[in-house]
Amino acid sequence: MMNSQYTVQNEKTKIILGDAITVLNEYIENESIDLIFVDPPALVNEGMIERGKK
Repeated sequence: MMNSQYTVQNEKTKIILGDAITVLNEYIENESIDLIFVDPPALVNEGMIERGKK
C-alpha cells in the first residue's frame, strides 16, 4: 500500500518538474531571441557603456 503512495507522489513530482523545465526553456528561448537584437555599438555611442573599461 505504501509503494502506491510513493509511486503517485513520484509521478506528480515528475509532472511538476517537467512543467517547470518547459517554462524555463521557453523563457530562455525568448531571452535568447531578445539578446540577438541588442546592438552594443549603439549603447557605446550613446555613452551608456564606456569603451575599454574593465
